[in-house]
Amino acid sequence: MTGERARRRRLWIAALATTAVLALIGLAVFAVSQNASGPDTQRSATSSSSAQGPARVGETFPDFALTTADGEQVTAADLRGRDTILWFTTTYCVPCQEGALAYQPVAQQLGSAAPRMLFVFVDPQEPNSALLDFRTRFGLPDWLMALDSDGLAQRASVQVLDTKIFVDENGTVANIDTAPINDAYLDTVRRLSTAA
Repeated sequence: MTGERARRRRLWIAALATTAVLALIGLAVFAVSQNASGPDTQRSATSSSSAQGPARVGETFPDFALTTADGEQVTAADLRGRDTILWFTTTYCVPCQEGALAYQPVAQQLGSAAPRMLFVFVDPQEPNSALLDFRTRFGLPDWLMALDSDGLAQRASVQVLDTKIFVDENGTVANIDTAPINDAYLDTVRRLSTAA
């Protein structure tokens, strides 16, 4: 009798685990389909230059207007003249926290050549105090923190947390990275920052 009971329990656990996995897959497919920007979502260099569509390497970054947690207005036009990394995240994204800490020494090493950092927080429920705390704990004092009150993540076709978009001094997207920060990404930032 105990052998039969153990077998039923294993089957029940396996059925629950399978159901949970299928539910997660369904949610992931739904999220991706809701954020799809149409048939042309490729992130490669193209010859067109629209400032309204999704962010694509080789194209002008979409227009936006955000207010930082410090109360400053920042727009796409403000990015001109200096390389900028727009980092789409939340304060509770652990890989983003770790990535920010890993990026600090590179920013300090590059000095004045370091890209401006603009963290765009995609959870509208996060208060400014949480954004400022994120900067204190994981960033540098000159890093900009702003809630995505302009729908920028959607217009730029950002689909995952920890998306980093490197925009050059002319406002052109030079790199899009969606993986947690690693040495290869840090090398890319160094290369792009010293390319001018």
